[in-house]
Amino acid sequence: MRGFYSLDHNNPRSVFADSVGSKRIMEFNALESINREQWLQRAVDEAVLIQKKSWHRKLGEVLEKCIYGQAPEQWLIEHHGFTNNPAPYQDVLAPNGRSVEVKTTATPAWANYVIERQEDYANESWRDMAEYVMIFVGSKKLLTYSLEGVYKWEDKRLVKISENSLSTENLISLLS
Repeated sequence: MRGFYSLDHNNPRSVFADSVGSKRIMEFNALESINREQWLQRAVDEAVLIQKKSWHRKLGEVLEKCIYGQAPEQWLIEHHGFTNNPAPYQDVLAPNGRSVEVKTTATPAWANYVIERQEDYANESWRDMAEYVMIFVGSKKLLTYSLEGVYKWEDKRLVKISENSLSTENLISLLS
């Protein structure tokens, strides 16, 4: 059955795999795959920016969420040719310059909530929405992440244009 993924929870180095055992391309372990200093600096920078705007939230709580959410962005930068989007409250730019919002959730079942929230944000005229949204599923305990899907805006609705198994070349052509 495709789409059923297993993870050896006792081994943080294990690989998400489908039932026939093939390795998925868009997956990683943050502790092993990305530069920790750069990852944490991105998280701190984002947390400070968010906390200034949301003064009622404690910096430590915001930072914890930013560390969790910044891992896929850092991984895309280091391993897939993406770059930081310098605009405030924006995530990354694909190698072809397209803006990409990167979201992280704890389970695939919560991806719909993430999509609904993004669609609500799109109705707020002051927001500058990225052209694409990539949703990763991440384990806060193991810091393992896998791509749930890539979405594109069509008339203020997000439409899924890809599942999780993509090569870098396929991802870049998809974001064209």
